[in-house]
Amino acid sequence: MYVTAALCVTAFLFAKWYLPAYRAGGGVPQFYQDQFGPAVMLACGRGFVNVDSGSVPAFDDFLKQRAAALRCEDLPAAIQPVPLSGFHGSSRYLMTAAALVWRMTGVDFHALDVLIAACFTVAVAAAYAAVRLGCGRTVALIVVLLWTFSYRHLENVPHLRDYSKAPFFMLMLVAMGVAAAERRPRRLIAVGALFGAVQGFGFGMRTDVALNFVPFLLVLFAAAPLEGLAALRPRLACAAAALGVFAVVALPILQTYARSSSLWHVVLLGFTSPYDENLNIGFPRPAYGFPYAHNDSYIEAVVRAHWSRLHPADPPLKMLTRPYDRACQEYFVRLAANFPGDMMTRGLASVAGIVNLPFWLPDGDVPVGISNPVLKSVWHFRGQVAQSIYGSGLALVATVLIIIGIQAPLYACVAFVLLWFWGAFPAIEFQGRHIFQFELVVLAAIAWAGTLLWRFMATVVGNPSGRDAVGSGGAGTRVLRAVGTVAVLVAIVGTTLVGARAYQIPNARAFVTSYDRAPAAAIAAAAIPLPNDTVRLAVDLFHQPTARDQIDEVMLKAEFDFAQCGHPPAVKPVFRYDVSERWFTAFSRETPLEDLGPSPTRVFLPVYSVVRNWIPVARFAGVEVPSAFARCVRLSRMDDTRALPLLIPVTMAPDWQRKLYQRVRLGSGLGY
Repeated sequence: MYVTAALCVTAFLFAKWYLPAYRAGGGVPQFYQDQFGPAVMLACGRGFVNVDSGSVPAFDDFLKQRAAALRCEDLPAAIQPVPLSGFHGSSRYLMTAAALVWRMTGVDFHALDVLIAACFTVAVAAAYAAVRLGCGRTVALIVVLLWTFSYRHLENVPHLRDYSKAPFFMLMLVAMGVAAAERRPRRLIAVGALFGAVQGFGFGMRTDVALNFVPFLLVLFAAAPLEGLAALRPRLACAAAALGVFAVVALPILQTYARSSSLWHVVLLGFTSPYDENLNIGFPRPAYGFPYAHNDSYIEAVVRAHWSRLHPADPPLKMLTRPYDRACQEYFVRLAANFPGDMMTRGLASVAGIVNLPFWLPDGDVPVGISNPVLKSVWHFRGQVAQSIYGSGLALVATVLIIIGIQAPLYACVAFVLLWFWGAFPAIEFQGRHIFQFELVVLAAIAWAGTLLWRFMATVVGNPSGRDAVGSGGAGTRVLRAVGTVAVLVAIVGTTLVGARAYQIPNARAFVTSYDRAPAAAIAAAAIPLPNDTVRLAVDLFHQPTARDQIDEVMLKAEFDFAQCGHPPAVKPVFRYDVSERWFTAFSRETPLEDLGPSPTRVFLPVYSVVRNWIPVARFAGVEVPSAFARCVRLSRMDDTRALPLLIPVTMAPDWQRKLYQRVRLGSGLGY
């Protein structure tokens, strides 16, 4: 109790010191501050309503952070409300918490440091309680301090919205441990109700808090077989209490998702090119690609065009509506059906990244705001040690599973499922703000396994009969059984991956071939000289707008004949868009190509015209190549795409047949 209290005080004071230091060091907290209008209105006693911030200069200056604070007196007595957005509805409890702080302190984003510090304190204290369930006090304290002051953890603390899930994740770990150990029905039901209430509130702060139910329920019911079927009834009651209370507490947020949602849109964003890099998806890259730009408007264009092609009689989709999200889901299902091996590969890549989190420092090793030379040297030393054992995560986790399996094979199976759940689902959007909390899980698992191994060895030494031959049912048998269990689990994953790829390869070959067989009509291109001895092969593929808000799609085919131009080693054509706002520059795409043989390399790319308020805001303009290579490029368009199940980027280089599934980079171009 004293340790926990001291940890809470220390964590809170550290957070209150670190947040200003982070800003002073150049860090910029980002939690969609421009969307906090309803929090301001609630803090000022106007209710949870949204307004057009542009109509009130003081209001707009504060939300855009041009002003440090806002006085409620500066708000006009009458402000025209506008509808709440889906973001407001899904973040209602986060904004309510911010409003409560502002009522006491005044409306100032820096005042929210106390709310972030509270989240930090709860996360650290709950992490200690969770690790303490399986380890001694000293080991638990070391593990929690390693996580608390890790670079990856601290770089996420200032970002209130993304960090707000951390305390609820750590409290979920505590609830899992209590639910697994609790035998008294009434207390078990109380644990479920409390868990549902806490997670329901967290769901209104960060959507992915809802995923905490999966591991909680898994552990809750996995404990029943060890106790007999009689234990199942109170565990069912616990689950019902958890889900029921969650539904009540989270009702306003659930109602928001019933009206509008962007979950599947977010999933599609997670398949874009930046996440290939984050997941270490390596070379050779496959002959096809998924939608490439991590840009909401680009994904909207892809999905709306896809839906219009398949359902031309339907009205145009509107983003952040239920029909739009169903269209995103349908698009994802088609991707998964055509490329199941890649879905599995991305999950494996995510698992490999998660288990190496404590040893992986891609951006640095000293958090922003830490300027003291002594402290910096401590972080530098930790970073050097971590990097020296980077890549050992999979071996360490396999050892952890074996040690857990020594206690009971069922435990190893449950731990393996948890590993796959926590490790694989971040593949949806694999980046630091979504995964930092799992570093604690990896460190805790290693510590728990070390504690179990120590106790097991002590038992063996204290009981010589435990070292009898394998057939005697002693320690040797338990170890071999654990190794066999883990080996079978790994074999299941490996076999599934091999099977998924075996299914995908012929389908992917037929998929790519269908692009090449589709009829295409040559299009004239005007050569426009550009700086740096390049030229744009400009084309006009789209008609004038016929609607106020529309998206048109054309499947472009570009052939690059290296042989005709004397076999230059490489060319980097840019498929360029004319855009009216910087946000849309992500539509343009550079596609590096190599001379890989006598046959031309053929690039198929769906290109778009995006019209807003009758004005084209993004419109494909042409292909940019070195001037000397312009004569070796032929452009055409595919007017009949009905035979193509999906319109995605495809690059048919001479060696495309060996590029029919994604690989995870292991180093030096090698991958699995």
